Amino acid sequence: MDPEMMKKLKVALLIMTIATLGALTYLYLTVPPAESCSPDYGKLKVKVTDEYNNVVWGANVSVWWMGELMRTGLTDNEGNIAFPHLYWDWYNITVSKKGLELDSLYFHFDESVTKVFSLSYLNFTLLLNITDSDTGGALENASVQLYRYDYLEQYEEFTTYSNSSGLVSPTDLEYDEYTLVISKFGYYIYTALIFMDADIHLTITLQREVSDPPEDPPDGGIDLNGVIIGVAIGIIIACLAMYLVLLQRKLPVQEY
Repeated sequence: MDPEMMKKLKVALLIMTIATLGALTYLYLTVPPAESCSPDYGKLKVKVTDEYNNVVWGANVSVWWMGELMRTGLTDNEGNIAFPHLYWDWYNITVSKKGLELDSLYFHFDESVTKVFSLSYLNFTLLLNITDSDTGGALENASVQLYRYDYLEQYEEFTTYSNSSGLVSPTDLEYDEYTLVISKFGYYIYTALIFMDADIHLTITLQREVSDPPEDPPDGGIDLNGVIIGVAIGIIIACLAMYLVLLQRKLPVQEY
C-alpha cells in the first residue's frame, strides 16, 4: 500500500477514535441515571413529621440529581411518599411546607430505604399595645390570653399581662391560628382571631363598661308597678278621709 495512503488512513482512524470517546464522555456526563440502561434501581421512601413527632401531610418532597429536578410530590395523610424505580446514585432531597423550616439531605442511594425528616416550626413575635378608649393612655395589668387548637383536640392557653406602658409581647409563637382574648376589670372583653405567619404589631383599644339606663315602658303600654302603687295610695287616702269624717260627726253612743 502506498505510504501516503497508509498515513491518511491512520489519521482518519485517530480522528474517529477521538470523536467516539468524546461522544461517550458527553453521554455519560449529560444523560441522567433514570435514562441510562443500568438495571440497578430501587424505591426511595420519605416520611415527614414535625418536631412533636406528628405526621406532616402536604409537604413538598423533591429529589434532585446534579442540580436537575428528577422527582417531586406531596406527602399523604400519613406523611409518606415513595419514589419507585430510582437508580443508584447521589441525590439531594429537599422537604418543605409553609410554616415549617426547610430541610434537605444529600446522600448516596444504593438500596431501597426510608428517609425520615423532622421539620421544626417557624416562630414569630406578637407585640400588643393596649390603650384606654377614652383617654388613649396605656392600660397596665390587662390580661392577655392566647388559645391554640393543638393536635390532641384541646386548647392550649398562654396567659400574660400588660406592663406599665400597656405593652405585652409573647414571643416564639408557632405558625398557626390563635384566639386572642384581652380583659380588664371595668372594660368590655376584647376577642379576635389572628394568624401568625409573620411578626405582628397591634394596638388594641378597650372600651369602658357603661351602666345601662332604665328602660322606658313601650309606647301605649301599661306600667303595672305604677298602677299597683297608685291603687294602694288611693285606698290609704280614702281610709283617712272616712276616719276624719267620722271624727267630725262625733256620732253619739246609743245606750241600752
